[in-house]
Amino acid sequence: EYHKFWFYGKDTPYEKWQLEHVQAAFSGPDCSPLSKACRIADVGGGTGRFASLLRSRLGLEQPVMCVDLSQSMLDEAQALEGVNTLCLGAVEYARVAPREEFDRVLLKEIVHLVPVPDLTEMYKGLFDTLKAGGVCVTVTRPKREIQYPFSQQARAVWEANQVDAAILSDAIKTAGFQVETRTETFPVTMKQADWLSFVENRIWSTFAETNFSNAQLQDTLTEIKQRFPADAGGNITFGEVMVFLRAIKR
Repeated sequence: EYHKFWFYGKDTPYEKWQLEHVQAAFSGPDCSPLSKACRIADVGGGTGRFASLLRSRLGLEQPVMCVDLSQSMLDEAQALEGVNTLCLGAVEYARVAPREEFDRVLLKEIVHLVPVPDLTEMYKGLFDTLKAGGVCVTVTRPKREIQYPFSQQARAVWEANQVDAAILSDAIKTAGFQVETRTETFPVTMKQADWLSFVENRIWSTFAETNFSNAQLQDTLTEIKQRFPADAGGNITFGEVMVFLRAIKR
C-alpha cells in the first residue's frame, strides 16, 4: 500500500529522477570511483525498493545494506534480490556500523526524523563506516522553500519539524566531511483526489495524530480544496523541491 501513493510509486518519472540525482551525487572526480565492486548502505531504506533499483542501475556485484527501524518494511526488502537488511534506527546504526566498510552511504528522506542533537554523532558514525574517498548523500526537503498544497496549519507543522539544510551541513562538516549542497525541483501534476488521500492517510509524519486530530485533519482537507482547486482534468500542479547534501570523506 505504501507504494500506491504518488511519492512512492513504482517505475515513475519521479522515481527515475531521484535515481539519476543520487547516482550523480555518488559520482565525481573528487571521490573514490563508483565501480561495480562498491558497497552501499541505504540508511532508512524502508522497503528496500530504492536500494534494489540503485544496485541494478549501478551494476553492483555486492548486495546493498538496507537499514531501517521498521521490521515490517524490511520484511518486504528481504524478498528483493541483492538487498541485505538490518533493523535499526539511523543513530543506533551509526553507533555500531563497522569501520571503513562502505564506499557510499545514502540517507533518503529520513534526517528530519533524527533529533538535531544526535545529528553530529550520527554523521560521525557514518563517516567512520566509509572508506577513504567515500560519499555520504543526504536527500531531504527544505524547511521553508516548499511548494506543497498545504493548509496553513500543515505548513506551520512542517516548518516546526523540518531540519534546515544549513544545520545538516554544519553537522556533516563537524563530523569530518567536506560537503556541498544543491537544490533540485521536479514538476508535479497529480489528481487533487490523490493528494487529498495522501494527506488523509497521514503518510507523512506532518499529518500524524500528534499534529492533527481527526477534526483538524478534516479542516485541513477542506482548506486544501478551497486554496488549491483542481483544473478541468481534476489535477493540481506544484514543485517537488529536494535538497541533496553530498559529503565526501577525504
